[in-house]
Amino acid sequence: MSDAIFEQDGDYFIPSVNASSPWGPTLLHGAATAGLIGYAVEQAADTEKMQLARLTIDLFRPVPRDRLNFTTKVLRQGRKIQVIEVSLLCAEVEVCRAVAVLLIKNPIKVPAHGVPSLEKPEGPAGIKLHSFRAEAIGEIQKLPPGFHNVMEIRSTTNTFGGGKGTVWIKIPTRIIAGVDNTPLMIVAAISDLGNGMSQLRIDDDTGIINADISMHLYRMPESEWICLDAETKVATTGVGIVETKLFDESGLIGMVNQACLASPVYKGA
Repeated sequence: MSDAIFEQDGDYFIPSVNASSPWGPTLLHGAATAGLIGYAVEQAADTEKMQLARLTIDLFRPVPRDRLNFTTKVLRQGRKIQVIEVSLLCAEVEVCRAVAVLLIKNPIKVPAHGVPSLEKPEGPAGIKLHSFRAEAIGEIQKLPPGFHNVMEIRSTTNTFGGGKGTVWIKIPTRIIAGVDNTPLMIVAAISDLGNGMSQLRIDDDTGIINADISMHLYRMPESEWICLDAETKVATTGVGIVETKLFDESGLIGMVNQACLASPVYKGA
């Protein structure tokens, strides 16, 4: 296996150890899953004329680190809108489903008051490069290898377990072996990471896991580094929301919401 997150074998995608999750070595990281879905969307999408505006991913069940394949279906093909459904399968069982909405690109002049203008967080230039292992040393030593060890991060404000984080992230490894990462694949993968970068620890045994991803984009990222400004809040029911703003080096590109749930922390085999 290469360092890529997935190796392709015909219509199947075989996860490497770099696809693993902090929640267990036999499970896929949500970012690996989302990156593969981004690839699936791109195979069916008309990205020359249209731009991804919304991507929702429902994580029906933990995705096993096993042979995966996907099916795509164009739900709507219009002049201004394209809607694509992706089902991710393992042994013919649907493990997650996504819907992508693409809108036609229509360059226009926008008055200053209508342009997304939220101030970009500091970085990534001038901020020390870390691995996730360095950021969460002590905690990460308990975890299996996985996607969390592949990404590079530059953290402006991030205290692991504190429920808030502002972090620049770069994915230096190919998501699919032999396929160059595209902006759509990268932003799809990174869309899952708000929960991890603002991970809220309720106590030593309880963290937060997300059940879905709902991303809206103003535009596609124009740089390799993407910033997540994320916050997690949970009610006494154990159910919560992760709210994340996404930036590239030019400014705000979109936002992500994730429904989340208190869940036992992985303690090792």
